[in-house]
Amino acid sequence: MALSFRPDLWPTAVTCADPLALLAAQHDALREVLDELPDAVYDDGSGDVALAHVIRAVFGHHLAWHHGDEEVVLLPRLVGIGSGFDVLCATCRDHHRSSEAAAWAVAELAAPICSGDDTDPVEWREACGALRRALEASMQLEDDALWPALRQMIERDDREDIAAALRARAEGRPDLVELVTPIAAGNP
Repeated sequence: MALSFRPDLWPTAVTCADPLALLAAQHDALREVLDELPDAVYDDGSGDVALAHVIRAVFGHHLAWHHGDEEVVLLPRLVGIGSGFDVLCATCRDHHRSSEAAAWAVAELAAPICSGDDTDPVEWREACGALRRALEASMQLEDDALWPALRQMIERDDREDIAAALRARAEGRPDLVELVTPIAAGNP
């Protein structure tokens, strides 16, 4: 199996003034991992060790960091703007909680693969399916409803301020240095 997703390309740092493009890029990266999930465990219970390590990194840590970008930096700025945004934010947070719980289950099932042990293929595929449903619901809500609305209402100065806050979060975590890859300006 080709391992196309690389954790060192996770775009947490941003050099352009469009934080929504950054968050959308993280969605694309997460969807790429979701597409590879089912094939990580073979029918005999053995697995792709390299992919298992990526899964544990992405769903055991990077996903929480992505949700933190939204929970800590973006969503608090929207509370009180209007009842519609308050509902969107509350729904988004509910989706985050459910997808993180499902992600931890998948990350834990990937642990035996990393150590060379077997993983039950049926249990693995059921966990992957639960994660896909939870995470896709979260990302779809943001891609279809939240981001388009925000693009119409957030002024340029606000976008730059949000982008700076995301950048500061990344730079303040040396343990995440492998995630910090700037996006070229004008090329998000």
